[in-house]
Formats: sequence, C-alpha cells, structure tokens
Amino acid sequence: YKRQVVEARLFQAWLRLGQPARARRILSPLPPDAVADRSVGRLMMECRLDSVLGKPVADRLQGAVQRHLPALLPRNRLTLQLQLAAALPPEMGLALARQVLQQACASNDGVMLSPILAQCAEALRQLGRGAEAARDAAEAWAAAACQAPFGMYWVEFCWKVHQAAEAGGRPDLAQAALRSGLAWIEQALPHVPPEFVESFRHRLPGNRALLAKVAAQRSGSAIPLQLRLRGTRGRAQRCAAAGRPVPPGDGSQSWRAPA
Repeated sequence: YKRQVVEARLFQAWLRLGQPARARRILSPLPPDAVADRSVGRLMMECRLDSVLGKPVADRLQGAVQRHLPALLPRNRLTLQLQLAAALPPEMGLALARQVLQQACASNDGVMLSPILAQCAEALRQLGRGAEAARDAAEAWAAAACQAPFGMYWVEFCWKVHQAAEAGGRPDLAQAALRSGLAWIEQALPHVPPEFVESFRHRLPGNRALLAKVAAQRSGSAIPLQLRLRGTRGRAQRCAAAGRPVPPGDGSQSWRAPA
C-alpha cells in the first residue's frame, strides 16, 4: 500500500511537470490478483497520460465502467465516470456528467461537486449552450471556494470555468478564473527545476492554453510574460482580500485506495 501511495504521488509530480514518459516509468506492474479499485485506478492514471498526449481513451474507460463499476468504492465510481464523461463527445459526456452529479448529491460527496460541475460547463460550452455553461461554471467556482476540486488539476479547473464563463457572457467570472489559474502557475514556478520549466508551461494542456490566453490578452504590453507572472501574487492576494475565490489546491489527490 505504501508503495502504491508513493508511486501515485511521483506520478502526479511528473505529470504536473509535463513529463508523461517519466510518469509512466514510475508505475510498477500490478499483481494479477489486484482488487478492482487498484486496477481501475491504474487504468485511469494511464488514461490521463494518454489524454495529455492526445490519444483516445474513451473505449478503455467505458470498458472499466462496464466491468468494474459496482465493485468500486463510492468516490472511485464517481471519479471513473467523470473521467469517462470528459472523454466522450459533448452530448454524451454531458448526460453522463449529470448522472454523476446526481450520484454525488445523493451521497453528499461535496468535494466532487466542483469538478463535476466544471465538466458539465465544458460540455455545455462545446454544445454552444453558453448561458447554461456559465451557470454551471459559476456553481463550480462557488463550490471550489469551499472545497478544492477532487481529482482535477487546479489550472485545468480554472481553464474550464474561464472558457464556459466567457462563452456565457460572464467576463467577471472568466477573468477571476484566469487570474486564479495564472496565480497557481506563478506560485509553482519557483519550485520547478529549471530543466522542466518549459515542459511545465507548455506540455500540460491546461497550462499551455491558459498561458496562451494571458499572452494574447496582454499582447500590447511591453512587459515580458515571465515578469508578468511574478507580479500575479499581489493580484491574487488582493483577490482574496476582496472575497473572490483563490486556488485552494491542485487536486492532486484523485483516487481513494481501498482499506
């Protein structure tokens, strides 16, 4: 069990650094008699890696749902279905995410609300239903102010909220999410080894997209992006003082191991 926990943390660290190949090498083979929670958890980690690389993962996740869902711990069932919802076409993904939301509410699992609502908002945005997307994004943002989004990287969460809010005519929420995601990246950068700074900024889809949006918004400024990143902490602190959400965490814990 201890080895499983250490591997999961190292896996998350390498993935956050934009190093999927190193993350994959961390994972040791599972024993043939591994319980469903452990084997499905491994599958989900592998699918996260492949998603970063742009590879399709829906079929593998759907197979895991069909074979193992009843045997999983309650939160693991929600996490698996939510990851599948993100991999499906938006109409199918939205329907599944709504079902997962109902399950989370029925089990009073508050830490799952913000990532589920963010995924609903993303699917609605892709379907061109901007007003509904902004509504769910606002609910996701409010939920995340209370509890960090379980299993969803904070910058990815902020990017989903930003896009949905922007599509639904909520520039205030869109900019708050953009600032918060940028603040998280800025706070992480001093702890990133120099050789991994570029992969951290550009290989993770959420980081890459958010930084590109910030650069596009500030393209008229003569201040280099790196300096602008360093100046974000003060804006994040002022945002917190004003009562607007700031990043509560990075969602690095994404899978509950069986006892």
